[in-house]
Amino acid sequence: TNIARANRRADRRSNDLITAVTSSYPNTQ
Repeated sequence: TNIARANRRADRRSNDLITAVTSSYPNTQ
């Protein structure tokens, strides 16, 4: 269960990072 929670947190973190990158580089979309 702890691993699943960590994975979910990592997914959320990577999603935030992707959002930050895409908003920094809107031309890549």
